[in-house]
Amino acid sequence: MVAPLAALVLPVAAVVLYFNSLPGPFLFDDGGAIVNELNRPKLAPLSRLWRVPPDSSFAGRPVVALTIAVNDWLGGADVRGYRAVNIAIHALCGLALFGVVRRTLMGPRLGARYGAAADGLALAAALVWLVHPVQSECVGYVSQRTESLMALFYLLTLYCAVRAHDGRRAGVWGLAAVVACALGMASKEVMVTAPVMVVFHDAVYAGQRWGALLRRRWRLYVGLAATWGVLAWMMWAAPRSETVGFGGGVSAWVYALNQCVMLLEYLRITFWPSALVFDYGVPQALTLGEVWPEAAAVLLALAVCAVVVWRWPAVGYPLAWFFIVLGPTSSVVPIVTEVGAERRVYLAGMGLFALAVVLGYAVLTRFGGRRGRVVAMGLAGLWVAGLAAATVQRNREYRSAVAIWTTVVERLPTNARGHSNLAMALMQAGQLEEADAAIVRSLELVPKDVDTLLARGDIYVARRRLYEAIDVFEECLRIEPTLAVAHVKIARVLMAQRQVERAIRRYEQALALKPDYAQAHLELGDALLSDGQGMEAVTHYRAALAHHADWWAPISRLAWVLATHPDERVRDGAEALRLAKRAAVPSMKGRPLVDATLAAAHARVGEFTEAVALAESALRLAEAEGNARVAGEIREQLACYRAGRAYETRAGMAGAAE
Repeated sequence: MVAPLAALVLPVAAVVLYFNSLPGPFLFDDGGAIVNELNRPKLAPLSRLWRVPPDSSFAGRPVVALTIAVNDWLGGADVRGYRAVNIAIHALCGLALFGVVRRTLMGPRLGARYGAAADGLALAAALVWLVHPVQSECVGYVSQRTESLMALFYLLTLYCAVRAHDGRRAGVWGLAAVVACALGMASKEVMVTAPVMVVFHDAVYAGQRWGALLRRRWRLYVGLAATWGVLAWMMWAAPRSETVGFGGGVSAWVYALNQCVMLLEYLRITFWPSALVFDYGVPQALTLGEVWPEAAAVLLALAVCAVVVWRWPAVGYPLAWFFIVLGPTSSVVPIVTEVGAERRVYLAGMGLFALAVVLGYAVLTRFGGRRGRVVAMGLAGLWVAGLAAATVQRNREYRSAVAIWTTVVERLPTNARGHSNLAMALMQAGQLEEADAAIVRSLELVPKDVDTLLARGDIYVARRRLYEAIDVFEECLRIEPTLAVAHVKIARVLMAQRQVERAIRRYEQALALKPDYAQAHLELGDALLSDGQGMEAVTHYRAALAHHADWWAPISRLAWVLATHPDERVRDGAEALRLAKRAAVPSMKGRPLVDATLAAAHARVGEFTEAVALAESALRLAEAEGNARVAGEIREQLACYRAGRAYETRAGMAGAAE
């Protein structure tokens, strides 16, 4: 009866525990990967799932990109939908872990000793893992769906492989294991160890000699190994940005020294999850002399694990699971942008939780008999309750960007990136003086970091210290002369100062450095339009669309110009109407600009009844928003349409820069 109970308890626990995380904001990499409309994966065309920008969290991970695209299709950028899916994936991981532990304890190697208690032990292990606060990153930080979805396929691969020992449906389960493994390879690179762990699991728990296993299971092993080809193809066809590997300025030796510190931190937060850190920053230039105690401890732990695997393999497997799963990210292959992360324990820690539950039960029942079982249940309940309370509290730290980044700098004061991101969060919250203080602290830690300097320039802009902002952006260009974004930021400041000609030159410099810079094309189009250069503006709006064919902003801008420009050489009513209809996608409904652009396009082709109705709708929306400027402009348009003539202007629509 425990198995049906687990199917109810684990999902309910996940929903109840993480319900308070639903309204939290997008965080960190979520901005570039999901909030940014240019980068967010789309369902149409499906080929875009393989063409995610290389600096996105979903590059080379089309299965995860597909789930993000479905979220986008259902709710646009509404964070609650993305978090709800993350909670569902987390619950499914709990169920899959329950299945793996249960089947392992019922198997030939352990069944005689633990078979009768397998259901209860598996539920306890899965529940302890599910409610542990270290898992909160994979729910609250939406982009880390890569980790949880990969973990789900990893567990399903192992579960199906274990079920494939059943002679009646061995072929079906074996095929399911290979399919799950392939999907995992297309979700995240850490999946590379899954085929190894399946073979290792068979060798330890199947109760058969290796030769017999190989004769019976060679097709499964070959199929699982073939999925490495899927991973290789993903890495070749959709390479990620140059943040992983040996060419990023961090040597294998230095990264390994950093990982000695992080591996001990992972063990700490697994068994004592206090003072969790959302971002550990980048690898530091450590020497062996600085971390030799940690290095010695890690080597000792590896040696103990090897001895246990050799002498007591049933105990050694879950210990080895921890180190093997962490191997791709926490060994010698540098991840330049991230020295460590809580999410790396998401899958790796499962073996330790299962081992702790089973060993605790074994000790208590051996020395306490039936009373020991009661004590074991009580202790497991207290453990789950304590972890659940800690997770609810951790979710509160995800309630805002300011809150989560404040915890980072409080718990890791030397993390320059933490201070920089806190500064940006404070700026977005309108706390400009506090933001300035945080960015100054970040620059004290890393004085010439270009990203931090760009952030300081943005804070100066928010504080209306425009000349100082330009000085900071110019300093960025002295450090990195090919930094196109610095030219764009300077151009924005110049536009705010109404120095349109100088701004145009800056946009052109940015595009000379980065011709496919779609945002620069869009903003240059705006600048040219404000300078009366309608034909040239249209050229750059089209260039932005050439790089991002379904980007709403240039579609709507181009439709507006083609419908309203006084120069008949620029106007094209038919194309304007076609583009305006494309811009009126469901996720943009409710914006005055959408209906106003459609109205202008209908008027340009002589359909004034439709134009009046749409303009009236746009006016109601603008008035509901309290946007007097846009409402005033729409009234002018409405008067034209009622008089049976098209609206004409050399300017963009008020409020178009959305």
